[in-house]
Amino acid sequence: MAEEKQHNICQPTAFYFNLQTVGSSTRRDIDFLEVFGFSAEMESQEIDGHQRYVPGSMRHGNIICKRPIRPLRKSELSLWTSQMMPEGANKDLTTCDLLITLLSPTGTREAAWLITKVYLVKWDVAGFDLENNDVALETIEFAYDTIQRIQ
Repeated sequence: MAEEKQHNICQPTAFYFNLQTVGSSTRRDIDFLEVFGFSAEMESQEIDGHQRYVPGSMRHGNIICKRPIRPLRKSELSLWTSQMMPEGANKDLTTCDLLITLLSPTGTREAAWLITKVYLVKWDVAGFDLENNDVALETIEFAYDTIQRIQ
């Protein structure tokens, strides 16, 4: 009888990750509790009322990041978002590129996504409550132009 081979493949965990802005400084913002919204969907178009479909435009969701509130000077992303919010529509849209990396427990890169032309669409601070002992959290939501898995 032939001996069966065992495949010991370590599955990546979803709780070791980092996020960093790409550009002149690549300081990592590693203290996010959650990063989600990775989705893309290709619309299809029906041709002349027949059962034949062709690819249409791409739609994707926004990237949403949650983390404890940080001092502005400690995070390049916090500095960027604080500069974008007060100006709103009165200022030219400033975009940046983000790199989100899924890490192994030993810190090696398992997968990575490059997100281009990212801009801030929403920033939210969870409410403060004298009777609650939760960590003060902020939620940052970004729209973007493209997302590409690069590893």
